[in-house]
Amino acid sequence: MIEPLKKYANSKEIQIIGDIPLYVSLDSSDVWVNGDLFELDERKNPINVAGVPPDAFSDDGQRWGNPLYHWEHMEDHDFLWWRERMKHSAKLYDVIRIDHFIGVVRYYSIPVECQTAIEGKWRMGPGKKLTDVIDASIGDKKIIAEDLGVVVPEVRKVLNSAGYPGMKIIEFAFDSDPLNEHLPHNYTSNMVVYGGTHDNETLVGFYQNKNKKEMKYALEYLAIKSKKELVDAIIKTAYASVAGVVIFQAQDILKLDNSARMNLPSTVGQNWRWRVLEGQLEKEHEEYLKRLAMIYGR
Repeated sequence: MIEPLKKYANSKEIQIIGDIPLYVSLDSSDVWVNGDLFELDERKNPINVAGVPPDAFSDDGQRWGNPLYHWEHMEDHDFLWWRERMKHSAKLYDVIRIDHFIGVVRYYSIPVECQTAIEGKWRMGPGKKLTDVIDASIGDKKIIAEDLGVVVPEVRKVLNSAGYPGMKIIEFAFDSDPLNEHLPHNYTSNMVVYGGTHDNETLVGFYQNKNKKEMKYALEYLAIKSKKELVDAIIKTAYASVAGVVIFQAQDILKLDNSARMNLPSTVGQNWRWRVLEGQLEKEHEEYLKRLAMIYGR
């Protein structure tokens, strides 16, 4: 069904961005059919699993549990699995956003017996070898590299070589640090700016409980006088920036609080339930976005 939908969207000058995870699930057909391409033992149980180390947000880090790729075996097969994966994605989407792109260059490996991410270690991924394969497989389609997190020089080098735009989150911009990479004056043209991703709070929810120092900085930076003006000012500032693409969730266009949040990472059961209801996105919202696009050349 997705291909007729894509054809219809393209006929309306709408491009579809498809989000694909870097890793796949242990119980996926990919792992069970291609076990030699993953770090599995003889019974197809994972040896090491994916995640990220402890940081300011999590003392234990994040143990995602996905089996890791056996990159040497993948390379021995000329990355055929990745070639086929990207060819298929290119049929479905105009732009492919690769989640956790950092892991292509440097990935965190956690021994399967560890129940947290504390005892993991960094290992090097295929880097440019894989981006060359991706480019050869997707034809004229485009890539967005989700490079949020700790971006080491090796990641920057691969991104620059491939020419892939990275991501910035304007929601995280106003922490009083003028060097904050999410601030609009630090943007470049080859990047995609989001209000927030599916993992973040809505703009309204995020700024409900910010301290006075952060709120003062945000209001002064955006040249506004009250919190009520904040969401509109953030959207306008992002549109006015030099970033190549700007994306806001419907929740932020509608100025909804965290009751409309899409996903809370590391939780299950209550996520991905929010939906736009009939009548919520009205003609005035359409006209508002059209005006911004016209003013700022989007």
